[in-house]
Amino acid sequence: QGRALLGEVDNQTLSTNFGYSVRGHTLSGGYQKGRGDTAYAYVGGTDTYLFSEQQVSTFALANERAWMVRYDYNFAALGIPGLTFNVRYVTGDQVDPQRIASAKGRALAARGGEGREWERTTDITYVVQSGLLRNVSLRWRNASMRSNFADAADENRVIVGYTLGF
Repeated sequence: QGRALLGEVDNQTLSTNFGYSVRGHTLSGGYQKGRGDTAYAYVGGTDTYLFSEQQVSTFALANERAWMVRYDYNFAALGIPGLTFNVRYVTGDQVDPQRIASAKGRALAARGGEGREWERTTDITYVVQSGLLRNVSLRWRNASMRSNFADAADENRVIVGYTLGF
């Protein structure tokens, strides 16, 4: 069914992520490389295992290479359970502009250039620890994305969540 809609899917993606934690701090880094003629296939709109799925970009275009660095802090280490902070920076390159369906992508291809992009995302989250609102979370997320083949984006989101315990 998918082949009838989009043609042959040709993508293999390796995504790695390693981290080190000590006293509430976690520093992690990752490397990702796609191979093939198509972008990473999202089956039925699902999430993936790729570290590169950010707020604005997925860094999963055909043959794209991505690097990520991430810092997390859990304020429970300072006696404030439920409060967390993280900042992520992902940069991608080796994007083939022939496979980008945008005016900027066509212009980049005409110049013989290579697609590049980066995104910085920051989250601060609080999860209520007790009482009637226990497990309700409030998150503020800020992201900036820049690219030489897509429009720039600056976004702020407020996300309310609730975790069900089974």
